[in-house]
Amino acid sequence: DVRSDGTIFVSTGNTSANSKLSALLLDSSGNIIWEYTYEIDTQNSSIAEERAIATSDGGFLIGGYVYTGNKNIPLLVKLDENGTVLWDNNYDFESSSHRVKGLIESSSGDFYFVSDYTIAKVSSDGALVWSTSVSDTYSGYLKSIAIDNDNQKLYVPLVSGKILKVNPSDGSIEGSKVFGNRRSMMNMDYIIFSNESGVDKLFIAGNHVATFDNSLDTYGLICIDQDFIPYW
Repeated sequence: DVRSDGTIFVSTGNTSANSKLSALLLDSSGNIIWEYTYEIDTQNSSIAEERAIATSDGGFLIGGYVYTGNKNIPLLVKLDENGTVLWDNNYDFESSSHRVKGLIESSSGDFYFVSDYTIAKVSSDGALVWSTSVSDTYSGYLKSIAIDNDNQKLYVPLVSGKILKVNPSDGSIEGSKVFGNRRSMMNMDYIIFSNESGVDKLFIAGNHVATFDNSLDTYGLICIDQDFIPYW
């Protein structure tokens, strides 16, 4: 992640390195400011890093997963501005596949993440507030998440072309729409919320796939409002 001061945060971890996670902070010229390797207590399981963000308190949040040999368990690691671990938590949702794919911070300091088939809210100290399972097999798995400026709605796109509108307070799903049809769907990989010139917009990037043979058609970008009405 690149911060507003030009510094760059990088984290790494993979399942071949047992319970080890590395992170470093670079200045705008690529010089190392600090670098650490962390031993995370995962009961002799291995870990992998998937996402990392800079946080409003000047620190960082790393999202990944713990691999126990038969399932993946979401993992979050919170660092301060100097790279010191403030807390690390894993969240066992009792499913076979859960990796942190999307990770954001709200303006109130809470964190939200998506992990394959679950949407979750975590407090600033790492406590799980709620989790919502997306079990509809048509929906596909989750890869990204966005929140509006007023912390009123979460937006979660799915690989199958569906987008969900979620209440940040309790995780309830308040609406959804599928972009695509029986012959072609949009694999939604990434979403951002924008309020340029006072107009709320959601930008979603992905690719169109022919459903009858799963072949890749074209990459695409769509822009919609908060009621899923396309601008273009």
